[in-house]
Amino acid sequence: EAHKAQPGDDMNFATYELSDFLFWPASLLLDAFCRVLNTGFDPQMKRGIYGHYAPESDRDSKSNRDKFKEDKILLLEMLEEFYFYCLTTEPSASRPPVEDELSRGLRTMFKTKEVTLPLAFAATLFLDIHHMLRQDVDSGFGRLTAATCFVQSNVKEEMKFHKGIDMETWPADNDRAVQRFVDTLQFWCHEDQQRIDAQKLKRDNIPEPFCLYRKHPWLCGLWKYFTQMRFHEISIAFVNAWGSVMCCAHLYNAVDGGKTRDMMWKDMDVSISFQNEKTFFIGDAPTSAGDCLKRFALVMGASAANLAKSTRKKKGFTLSKRGPKGLKELGAICQTFKGRFCDGNGQNDMGAEHVQKILETASWDYELNEDGRVAEVYKDTGQAPKKSSINHLPVAKLLGLLRDLLHAETIEISYDYLRLHRQCWRLLRLVKQYCHGDLLKMFGPGYIEKESQLPFVVGYVLMSATSSQQVGDMLRARLPGVAITDKVLADAKVVVMGMIAEGAGALIVEHILPKALGVQIHFEFEE
Repeated sequence: EAHKAQPGDDMNFATYELSDFLFWPASLLLDAFCRVLNTGFDPQMKRGIYGHYAPESDRDSKSNRDKFKEDKILLLEMLEEFYFYCLTTEPSASRPPVEDELSRGLRTMFKTKEVTLPLAFAATLFLDIHHMLRQDVDSGFGRLTAATCFVQSNVKEEMKFHKGIDMETWPADNDRAVQRFVDTLQFWCHEDQQRIDAQKLKRDNIPEPFCLYRKHPWLCGLWKYFTQMRFHEISIAFVNAWGSVMCCAHLYNAVDGGKTRDMMWKDMDVSISFQNEKTFFIGDAPTSAGDCLKRFALVMGASAANLAKSTRKKKGFTLSKRGPKGLKELGAICQTFKGRFCDGNGQNDMGAEHVQKILETASWDYELNEDGRVAEVYKDTGQAPKKSSINHLPVAKLLGLLRDLLHAETIEISYDYLRLHRQCWRLLRLVKQYCHGDLLKMFGPGYIEKESQLPFVVGYVLMSATSSQQVGDMLRARLPGVAITDKVLADAKVVVMGMIAEGAGALIVEHILPKALGVQIHFEFEE
């Protein structure tokens, strides 16, 4: 007690700044909570016993004593919430799919009654977040709910949109799996389990609505990551199974999409930019109608051997053993954390060397200034990323670079592929309707037998303008005596242009992403 300013002080406040650097204040508070646990009673602290936390106050102007008091009020009151959160999510089968390091460490502490250094560090980070965000600390919960509501409404709209369409590559079991994901978000993010359990347990302190999430943006960020990564995974699998986005990209290219301002399908342009032209066209975008048809056949599952010189004169196409080509999941750095935070089987311990390896996977370019800080992050889809050397960077700056690249990748994993699919499917319906008369004369009444075959209408439009009589078993052969014509392709261009003119081709980049997720995408058109 001799080193303390007043008898009964929790610590020597003269050394508070140094002690905080060593995680000592947080460790003291955690240890005090463990002593309460040792009494054998559930820790329920009377609110206001140490005072009331005032986030609107200026922490910088407070004395060391008042800073510690603020931390004491905040952490001890929240430890009660963490305690009951951990209590009601045991055994492990009852736990949510997402859990942060602080919650995981506290779960262990509540059992062992011991404070570890990693836990003291995590608790200090929790307090630091509050020191910085103050009264805006619940903004993390706001962003989480915006993301989960966006996903839920999007999935609901998609389920309604494709109801009644029997797609062999997307069985009903897939819809049920997607619904389970949506139900998980509803249960853990939209229903206040903490408050529900508090009432069941008849706790002395019934928490405010979504108290834990509102006071723990760290956890909200991980839930948002889980939501967006799972939704991205589902969306890519879905558009690959239905084929509409890939096929419409080939149609858009064939009608000179993007060459003039009135032919800029912005939502598709962004998708092609993110995925890279080679993903869509297996190389540079084709120009002639004949090459457009060949590339279309390849992405739909024809074998690359069909383009070999020795087989070009052979009739028809052979199928590739690998099947149709598809889009790929993006966010290379985000993907490295997927096992840990989405699948529950990733690496928990990570050092500087691991961070360096993760940064090497980045698909975004970056430039560092003389201080080793990020000066610019950008993406040049025309070539492999050019990265500055990072071997000399200290851990803090490596983490800063990691943060900036993760932020850049957010736009990739947030892109609304399900809405793009619905755009494309509606476009395919219009193309079939507008070109039906000519396609009927050229290929007969059975060229499209059911709606699930709509993506193949692009193949028929392309084949109408080429000398190809048949594309294997993929498309029906042209009827005898039918001449080649550019009319169908020109009519399809009118349909695409009409969709763009109505604004339907820019819904995602101009309305959905900015309003729902706060993501802005700017275009520069080169004349």
